[in-house]
Amino acid sequence: MLRHARTFLVSYLVLLVAVGGILLTTPKHTAFFFVNGHHTSFFDQLFRFFTNVGDGAFYVLITLGLLFVRLRWALVSLVCFATTSLAAQVGKQLIFTGHPRPFRYFGENPGFPPLHIVEGVVMGTLKSF
Repeated sequence: MLRHARTFLVSYLVLLVAVGGILLTTPKHTAFFFVNGHHTSFFDQLFRFFTNVGDGAFYVLITLGLLFVRLRWALVSLVCFATTSLAAQVGKQLIFTGHPRPFRYFGENPGFPPLHIVEGVVMGTLKSF
């Protein structure tokens, strides 16, 4: 099986090392503003709707749909959803309590350039920076 996935795995490892190296050597705010500064109206509209894919309701719909395809896939999906949801909530409620989101953090700290905000998207202001 690994023989068939070798090209993918090598490419993934190279990309992981390259991007990981950049993230480890670049201050968080520099990387954040680099990404925030590269936007287009097309992608603003696309991601305005795509941002809801990270919502739990969307994941529940996918899991329910998998019930009609294969029960095992639905169960694996449910376990993955429960695990990531639990990890996110533990992080937000116990580990990163009081950490403001980037929108609030950069708004309260002068000296940073203004953030690009997508119209119609509600910005979170607390937890999980």
